[in-house]
Amino acid sequence: MASEGPKGQERADGAPRGGETAGMPAGDARRDPFDALFDSGMHAALLDAADIGCWTFEIPGGAGYRSSSMFRTLGYADVVADWTHGDFLRCLHPDDRERVEAAHEAARLGDGRYEAEFRVLWPDATVHWLSARGRFDYDAAGNAVRMSWVQFDVTQRKTAELELAASRARFESVIDLSQDGILIHHRGKIRYANRAAARLLGACSPEILVGLSLPEFITPDMRVLASRQLDRLFDQGGALPYVESKMIRLDGAVIDVELAATATWEEGEQVVHTQIRDIADRKRHEREILALNHSLEERVQARTRELAAANRELESYSYMVAHDLRAPLRAISGFSGMLQESLAQQLDREQRRFLGIIVGNVERMNKLIDGLLQFSRSARGSLSPQPADTRALVDAVILELPGHERAQFEIGALPALLADPVLLRQILINLIDNALKYSRGQAQPKIEISARLLAGMDVIRIADNGVGFDAAYAHKLFGVFQRLHSLQEFEGAGIGLAIVRKIVERHGGQVWAEGAVGEGARFFFSLPRQGGEAAGPKEKTGGF
Repeated sequence: MASEGPKGQERADGAPRGGETAGMPAGDARRDPFDALFDSGMHAALLDAADIGCWTFEIPGGAGYRSSSMFRTLGYADVVADWTHGDFLRCLHPDDRERVEAAHEAARLGDGRYEAEFRVLWPDATVHWLSARGRFDYDAAGNAVRMSWVQFDVTQRKTAELELAASRARFESVIDLSQDGILIHHRGKIRYANRAAARLLGACSPEILVGLSLPEFITPDMRVLASRQLDRLFDQGGALPYVESKMIRLDGAVIDVELAATATWEEGEQVVHTQIRDIADRKRHEREILALNHSLEERVQARTRELAAANRELESYSYMVAHDLRAPLRAISGFSGMLQESLAQQLDREQRRFLGIIVGNVERMNKLIDGLLQFSRSARGSLSPQPADTRALVDAVILELPGHERAQFEIGALPALLADPVLLRQILINLIDNALKYSRGQAQPKIEISARLLAGMDVIRIADNGVGFDAAYAHKLFGVFQRLHSLQEFEGAGIGLAIVRKIVERHGGQVWAEGAVGEGARFFFSLPRQGGEAAGPKEKTGGF
């Protein structure tokens, strides 16, 4: 480091630089009181007590005073003899050495005052921060003749400051990555804005928003309410949850947002943190959904009217067809009966068999027509679901059905089913009658009726020990006029199970069957349990 400055140089206020007293050399008895303190011998105790390192060195030569506390700030337990300024420079952190030397030189050539914070490497290789203040003394010619210096360890403070700065940097980084706008303001004046807030409010950078009035960004119709809410936050603290609002961008465009705010204290002053969320896409989707719902509602109403008209036409058509079909059947049946009566003595055995076939098919045709009408009625009309005593219904149905006397019934605990009682009765009649019919060839017909809760549905099982069926054709059982056995084996129109399926599906349930040839059949139907709904899409849950 150079030892001379510009000769005769003065400070800006006209006084001599550094420790020089006007018109006197640096070594004169009337020096700065700081120098007198060193000469008095009192300085060592005072500096050690304050744990402040102090040292001076003469320029040139380097002679001077070094306190024991100065060495402690550099990591030495004892005083190091013959300590030089070069030794000090070697203690500096490599990244700070050039900066410290430049500060020294600037002070020497300037007003002689020096102040800096820097890192030093202790002998144990740990890094510490020091804060130093010093000054240069000059002779009458303006040459630097001595430097005085105090330094103390500020590692804890500096570490805290650096951690705080790093935390603030992380915070600002996270805040800037946020998709929500964040503003910090005091009494309506914006103090901080992140990038998202600038983007939302139409500013090219967050700094443009600082100092502006937040209420000015609120639409006039909501400005008074927003101001009252902010005043309440300042007065009472706490937080405001997200509320929908509208804001005006710098370019005048109005945007849909959600606002939330929290009052907090920063540096002894209460401020409000406001979060702004862009909900333009959500509001657009809501409008689209509302428009779609309105359109769907109109279409549903139109479709409902069409279906109602179609049902009326179908009902009229069904009764018309039934009437038109029955008229020729009545004629066939009537004339067949007249022939049987008038020609009873003239007809041979084969002719009487032919007439019997005609009458039998007329009766079968009438049953088919009755079945079609019943199937049509099962698909129409409103339902009146109510809790039904299933066991009582089963007992009543069994007593009504022919052939029940021969069968052995095993009936388990049955739940109360939520269903239209008239239609539930029809389900039980068709399934139990079906079981009696197909098991009547057994020496001891056996029918089991049980229930189980599966997947949120009450499932009723009706099993028999009858002829069974080929499981490969189980899907045909519930179709209209679908039969797996001939009329010669078992009577029937082939429509009873189709009616069961239609009624069960109208109640939100499902029906299916299991079986094997010669091993009996098991029919199942499920209905939603009272007070609950089935979870997810309805699926067959298997037998039990």
